[in-house]
Amino acid sequence: MRIPRIAAFTCLLLAACQSSPIIHATPQPLSVLEDKVRKTASGEDFWYQLGTLSVPENRQAAESRSISVQFHRFARADDAPPHTPPIYLLRGGPGFAGLEGDLEREGYYEFYIEPYLAIADVVVVEHRGFGTLNALPCEPMRAVNPSDVETLEQRKARYADAAFACRDEYLASGVDLAGYNVREMVADVISAADVLGHDTLQVIGNSFGSHWAMQLVREHPTRVSRATLSALEGPDHTFDLPAEKQAALQRIANEAQRKGLVDPDGKDLLTAFSALVASLNDKPAVIEILEPANDKPVLLDIRGEDLREVVQGFSRGTTWGYLFPTWVADLQTMLGGDLDGAARRILYVRARQSMDTAAFISAECASGASPERTSRLRSQAAESLITNNLLFESGICEDWPAAFDDDFRETFVSDVPMVLMHGTYDTSTPFANAESFVAMFPQSHFIAIEGGSHGANIEAMEQYPAFKAQLFDWLKTGQVGDMPTKITLQPIDWTATL
Repeated sequence: MRIPRIAAFTCLLLAACQSSPIIHATPQPLSVLEDKVRKTASGEDFWYQLGTLSVPENRQAAESRSISVQFHRFARADDAPPHTPPIYLLRGGPGFAGLEGDLEREGYYEFYIEPYLAIADVVVVEHRGFGTLNALPCEPMRAVNPSDVETLEQRKARYADAAFACRDEYLASGVDLAGYNVREMVADVISAADVLGHDTLQVIGNSFGSHWAMQLVREHPTRVSRATLSALEGPDHTFDLPAEKQAALQRIANEAQRKGLVDPDGKDLLTAFSALVASLNDKPAVIEILEPANDKPVLLDIRGEDLREVVQGFSRGTTWGYLFPTWVADLQTMLGGDLDGAARRILYVRARQSMDTAAFISAECASGASPERTSRLRSQAAESLITNNLLFESGICEDWPAAFDDDFRETFVSDVPMVLMHGTYDTSTPFANAESFVAMFPQSHFIAIEGGSHGANIEAMEQYPAFKAQLFDWLKTGQVGDMPTKITLQPIDWTATL
């Protein structure tokens, strides 16, 4: 059923709660509109257009230089409904560098693009600052001796040094880092829609793509006919709360326990892992492993603080549902006394030199966190098995160009029709995200996907063809019909470790 309107939730002064859209000038001319053709895995041709927009780097600056932002447009099938609004697929990240690389992957077009062409045109806009024409990479972090015990404070300083050196280099070269954020990405979508003649559009977004879509709906409600969003990231949810991520891990651990998957003493996996962290804080373990770069033996002191780095496993993580059995196997391995795999991952973290890009830092810092959420992030990281990410911990957002004002992170109300989906086992954008802000959208239909991961929408469509048909009918007609409010995924195959 649709979520009822809650009058008390609306802002006292609604106009004051709306984020003012970026000033959008007349449509910029296309520098390039190139017809391209590729082949599917079965050898059939498919056509698309690769467009390049010339847009201001910072639409808030009076004399901004121009940058290039690319998009892909796929034409609807001949038998598709003629009046269905085009579908804009807003990719997660931030970090999407355009579709050209993805289209080289066998089966990508057939799975992610072609099914939607039976409904409407499909448009995919890259994230500014990440594409081949406008990438903003940073130099690596300085190297450290991997055998050294690097504290969090030292790691934060190493990250901050690299970030500020990158910032200063780009600013000195004339790059306006204040232009790389989700609001400018919204304006890029509108620019693409303008040049393609799309007065009305619909959006599909997962994770950061949902964050992007919500801001698009907020700034241009008359342009968006409907939105289909999953793995929801709201206005004040760029940085995930450790306790909420741990709650998702606990749900997975609880299901594993019901299947008899526990630690050697029969304890719940996370409870036992917490005890192991505490014991290693009291008495670190010393593990000898080989450095990957040169096979040189190195002794590592593994402390409880280090072990928190691998609470989501040392092999593959927990982002997708098919990885859950591997996560359980990793925890059982560590709890059984074998810390070699954990040590290799911890060595990687300690010796990490790879650096986030300037565009990533700009986008994340701009969306940022409210003072209230910042306080919760810090307090929960001190009490949880989960740590905050290094960007947040470093505190560099306070000295990065042009973070949004806190009104960006405030709740707002939109009557744009939506279907919202979120998996209860999502450890990347926790389920509590959706619970905290879904009332912003009184014309939405919310679906809780029990057992769903960060890709719960895809998992549900793959397991239940009838639901996929309902979702596609919504995309065609804008009618929810008898779409469910809860979907329970099939039981996890705990034998399927990778």
